[in-house]
Amino acid sequence: MAFQALALSDVEPTTAALVGVLGFVCPMVFGMGYLLFPSFVGETLIDRRFAGVHFGLAYAGLGLIAGGRLWGRPDGPAALAGVGLWSLGAVVFLAAISATVVIAIRGSPESARRVLAGGDRSARVATATLPVAVAFLLLGSGALVAGPLPRAVHLLAIGFGALPVYAVGIRLLPGFFRVAVPAPLGAVVLPAGVVAPALLGAARWVAPWFGLGAAAAVIAMVGYLAIVAVVIGRADRRRVGAFGVLLGAVAGVAAILAAATVAFGAPFGIGGGTVLAVHRALVLGGFFPLTIVGYAFLFFPVASGRVPGASTRTARATVALLAAGAGCQAIGLLLVAVPIRHLGGVLSILGGFGYAFLLGARFLQD
Repeated sequence: MAFQALALSDVEPTTAALVGVLGFVCPMVFGMGYLLFPSFVGETLIDRRFAGVHFGLAYAGLGLIAGGRLWGRPDGPAALAGVGLWSLGAVVFLAAISATVVIAIRGSPESARRVLAGGDRSARVATATLPVAVAFLLLGSGALVAGPLPRAVHLLAIGFGALPVYAVGIRLLPGFFRVAVPAPLGAVVLPAGVVAPALLGAARWVAPWFGLGAAAAVIAMVGYLAIVAVVIGRADRRRVGAFGVLLGAVAGVAAILAAATVAFGAPFGIGGGTVLAVHRALVLGGFFPLTIVGYAFLFFPVASGRVPGASTRTARATVALLAAGAGCQAIGLLLVAVPIRHLGGVLSILGGFGYAFLLGARFLQD
């Protein structure tokens, strides 16, 4: 919701994107990491207090970084302290996960090996890409310190945001819907998902590598959409979370194709800045929110009805608001229609409220 509010204002776009990536996308991956990484080796997190310390550092760091940029002092002491806190939080996350995995392997090597080797080949490759995503977290955090901000945002959004989405989808969607992921698609999506952030982050606007990175991003996202469509299409149940994941993948493909036209130097007569604005709106307002909401609704029974208003209808409305919001923002930007764009922002914020209400209601039950 903060990202949407900033995106509708006159704030410099990179600052808004920073809030969306560091404040929403990365915490989602951190949360899934604390929840899922230990279970992949048959363990529980070594100490749950790590998560509290980490999130406190991360959000304090983000507040200082964003505040410094909003106050016109992006390189001031507050912003630099924020980068330090954010990076320290990333180290805490890495330490907590690594210690948990090491303890699992030392305590029962055979059990850990069996858990890691579980599932089909695609699932095993997906698990193997998760440490790569953590490496992109470290690279992106390092870029916050020493590199241009757009490079850091891309390393974190694509390498630590999108790559785990691909991996988690390939590993967990079959479990939700009892449908196998087509092996050829998994074999294409994951390598492309690893190559894309490496080239887009390290070789920003440097030909031909940047174009190759854009092509890899297109391949990964289109392949991911194909996986989601096949799995959900073959499933015998239609869950509301599945529609969020599917619509998120559709928005992701539209966003990547929009950015690719600029990367390949063919914005079809539309200003490159406008196309990149559409790309940001579809990524941070469409792909990630819809995907996050979709998987959250699959993981947690938010529509239990035990809290007034926490129903399947509210969950569907939340997904619809987020999808309509992203679509209106993209159309408004393309047509230079400010009212449509603002309507999209309002719809997205309302969708954010719906998501917060449903998750809050779910966790209050515990």
